[in-house]
Amino acid sequence: MASSGTTSTRKRFTGAEFIVHFLEQQGIKIVTGIPGGSIL
Repeated sequence: MASSGTTSTRKRFTGAEFIVHFLEQQGIKIVTGIPGGSIL
């Protein structure tokens, strides 16, 4: 099969990277929480 010459160079995100990227796109600058704390 012949290649069309285009390659996909998409970056694969982890779940955390995706969330951070999404929040940045939405203009979120501050996120609060307790590091290591459980979510109830």
